[in-house]
Order: sequence, then structure tokens, then C-alpha cells
Amino acid sequence: HRGIAQAAELLLKPVSEAIKKAFAVRGGRYKDYHVVVTGHSLGAGTSSLLGIMLADQKSFPVTVYAFASPPVLSSTMKDCHTYNQFPHCHPSHVNDQLCKIHNFVMNDDIIPRASRHEMLNMMNLLKVVDSLSWNAGKRTHMVLMGVISEEDAQEVTDSWIPLSPNSADGAIPLYAPGTVYIMKPIVKNVDGDDSDGDKNVLGFSAKANRSPSEVKYDLHRLKDPMHLYTGHFFTGDSMLNDHRTTSYFDALRKVVPDDFESAPDNDSDH
Repeated sequence: HRGIAQAAELLLKPVSEAIKKAFAVRGGRYKDYHVVVTGHSLGAGTSSLLGIMLADQKSFPVTVYAFASPPVLSSTMKDCHTYNQFPHCHPSHVNDQLCKIHNFVMNDDIIPRASRHEMLNMMNLLKVVDSLSWNAGKRTHMVLMGVISEEDAQEVTDSWIPLSPNSADGAIPLYAPGTVYIMKPIVKNVDGDDSDGDKNVLGFSAKANRSPSEVKYDLHRLKDPMHLYTGHFFTGDSMLNDHRTTSYFDALRKVVPDDFESAPDNDSDH
């Protein structure tokens, strides 16, 4: 995370000067243009921070499209702390909002949830799972099938105590920047109805019984970015595969709705 911040800081001056120079040429021909910054993974985190810093110069509007961005802010974009530092990122600035960040997360991608604080949370959660009186057959079935019953999921959550933001280990919670959009595969239930891929609050993903070319993706916008992190658990076959650029490219071509700005709100990513 330190490297992402350093990369954005190093890029700020040369990129800002190049953009201002471009705006100045041909008698202000480009004065009504705005700047688009984009990236995937580490590039998405760098793009988000760079976009915020560029907008803070109040010289031109910036739109960021971040794909699989690591959490790079120490407070959510909703919190007053971030807006006090960068007021022109606030959605209430309808006429002068200089930075809009659209942050796309593919299903169980682990990178947007990968801060030290969340990794410690995950380790604590795994310790809880390891302490439960589940036999080897049951554990193997969960891993291979990627599903867990609501009863078993509740047993885990009842035994798990998430780390507080001010925990003694000093791990600072980090959050994804901007408006977060979740893309999830739409699979068929046994009765033929469409549903998204997650089956319960712990985020175990059900496998679609169709070829990848037939899978569509549900797209919704998180009302609260905190729900990207709360109690999420990953299956090993999807948390890394979902991070690949090809996974994002494929999902973005098949999302429903295909206009992300019309995506419905949702209380959680599960």
C-alpha cells in the first residue's frame, strides 16, 4: 500500500503538467474536456489516488475507472475525514465535483479486500472454522463444492469476533475508493430461476453449471462500502481467479444492466 501511494505521488507532477499543457494548446480547444484515469489491481489503486490528487488541484475534472483496486483509503469516501481533505470529491458538489471514482469488484476477488486488517480478520475467522467440530468429510465437501449451509454459516458468525478498527495490533482498516460496483455470476437454481452466485453471508460461491460463455453477471452498487469487507469468506478456487484481467473483461461484457450508472443499490455484496 505504501508503494501504491508513492507511485501516485511520483506520477502527480509529470501527469499534471502534461494535462495542463494539453488543455492550453490550440486556444483552449480542450477546455471542456475531462481527464479519465484507469487501471487494474495495483494500477487501479494508483489511479484512484492519482485521480483524487489531480482533482485536488481544481484545474480540471477527473473520472477514475478502477478495476480490482486494493483498499487505499484510511476512511470511506462517505466519511467526513476524506471529504475534509478532498472536498471536491463529495457527491453533494453537483456543479463542481471534480473527481468521480467508479470502482468495480469481480465477485470474490480477494485484492479489493486485502489490507492487513482484513487479512488478520480472515485469520481469526479461519481459526474459528478450525475449532468447530466438523468432520473431514464435511470440510472437504465445503471446499470442493464451494457452498455452506445457512446453519453452518451462522455457527461460524456466532463464534467469530471481528477486529475493531482500534485493535491493539495497530492494523488500520483500509477501504476501497469511490462508488463500489459488484459483479457476480448469475447461476441457475434447480428450479430454473436466476440467482446470483453467493449463497450466504460468508461469501462461499456456488459453481455455475454452465460453460463460461453462457454465464451472465449481475451488477449492483454498494450503498455502504463497508459491506465489501464485513465477514466475507473466500473459496480458494475463485478469490484469485476472479482477480484476473480476463475475468473482469469477460464480466464487463456480460453485465446486467449493461449501463453501470443504472445499476441498482444493494445493502451488501453477498
